Amino acid sequence: MKNMLVAILFICAVLLFAGCLSEGEIEQARIDLVGMVCVSCEVDNTFALEAAGVTVLDISASEGFAEVEFDTSEISLEDVKRILERNGLMVQ
Repeated sequence: MKNMLVAILFICAVLLFAGCLSEGEIEQARIDLVGMVCVSCEVDNTFALEAAGVTVLDISASEGFAEVEFDTSEISLEDVKRILERNGLMVQ
């Protein structure tokens, strides 16, 4: 029993050291956007965000917004906004 406890503690320490036990939080945000005019824009921005590890919950060119979810230990809200701005959108 003692050996099993030691093994479990060792595995937890290794996972923590490797960064597998993230200390970040999952955050959701709605970002109002100007300049997204078509479905192709929705697709392009979705791909750009997902490539950075952001989950796109909803995105609408006609209504001008994106709802996203991301791990704050991996990316900040400001970084998410910068990705959209680099794609030619204005973030409000």
